[in-house]
Amino acid sequence: MKRRFPRRLYPEFLFVDALNNLRELAEDEEAVLARARQRVRQMDGTKLKRALEQFGSAATRKLVLGWLA
Repeated sequence: MKRRFPRRLYPEFLFVDALNNLRELAEDEEAVLARARQRVRQMDGTKLKRALEQFGSAATRKLVLGWLA
């Protein structure tokens, strides 16, 4: 069973969590996705992939891994 939250919050986890909950955000989804796509390349790839594996939904994993490819 996966943990819901890491012991310490870190930017890559918060990024994944925001994308997991994108539909619940008050912001425009398209604008958030456009900014996220730009931001993903500035993040630590190893930590981001770990956060995706541990906390990302299937849709979030597919989306972010597509951006990284």
